[in-house]
Amino acid sequence: MVESHSQSAKKETSAAAPQARKDDDAVSKINGNMENASSQESVHNEDDAIRTPKRVMFAAAVLLAISYFTCPDSLQPVGKPTVQHVWYFGWISALSTGLGVVPLVIAPKLDTFWVGVSNGE
Repeated sequence: MVESHSQSAKKETSAAAPQARKDDDAVSKINGNMENASSQESVHNEDDAIRTPKRVMFAAAVLLAISYFTCPDSLQPVGKPTVQHVWYFGWISALSTGLGVVPLVIAPKLDTFWVGVSNGE
């Protein structure tokens, strides 16, 4: 049986139509997934915002509470300093010493030149 040119073209078109439909579906799925991915990305980026952990907030609250409630009535002792004065001034000294790490938190990788300068070498 000999096929005419129009019959062979119809077969190719009908064979190509499902493939084209599949390609269109694949493209729409990709585009749909990309739209979903971009919307998920924006939600994901919002979730990745830097938030202070609750344990850090709790620790800061404890430090502030200790500083507030142990503060003596007058910071200048009259006569002999009390145990409360000694405690409080030691506490403030410890907090001040702890603040020395702040530059290392801000800039963890320092050039060796600046490390030498800060050490007085």
